[in-house]
Amino acid sequence: MTIEEIRDIPIAVFLARMGYEPARRRGDEYWYLAPYREERTASFQLNVRKDIWHDFGTGQGGDIFTLAGEFIGSGNFKAQARFITGIWGGLAPEHKTVSRSGENDREDSHRQESFTKVQSGPLHNSVLLRYLAERGISGDVAMPNCKEIRYTLHGKRYFAIGFRNVSGGYEVRNRFFKASLSPKDISLMDNGSDT
Repeated sequence: MTIEEIRDIPIAVFLARMGYEPARRRGDEYWYLAPYREERTASFQLNVRKDIWHDFGTGQGGDIFTLAGEFIGSGNFKAQARFITGIWGGLAPEHKTVSRSGENDREDSHRQESFTKVQSGPLHNSVLLRYLAERGISGDVAMPNCKEIRYTLHGKRYFAIGFRNVSGGYEVRNRFFKASLSPKDISLMDNGSDT
């Protein structure tokens, strides 16, 4: 992608691509929970006509590049551009079925729910990376071994961490959800050893 093509990406569409939807809309202003930090009240404002954002919680704001900088914690323009193109162009559609597991599904453990619009791409989402850090898994370990999985279930869009298995399926996790995308199999990590 060229710099001009990146600049032409509407921030609202970019945020939606990462799984963020506005908490409320007023004319040209969309209000979000800040996508790169924890908060309970939406203080992240996006003017969709001007395509600029402002975070009233931190005082930061700007264009799509400065927003990418907030996600990756870097003012490096090339790193910001790589992050944007990774999100924008890195999610390739896949077609999978899912086997969902959890306490509420024990009565109907043989039921298969179909995920639609399943996509996988590089793991960049700050919410997912923070979840991994809370679980004691560093980004250095997770990013080469996991994918960011985006899917639709019952008409709603979700995102989770995907750990690929040897048959091409995934173990899928986020803070609130645990599932498997078929085919189910074992997952291995290459640690560089010969065994």
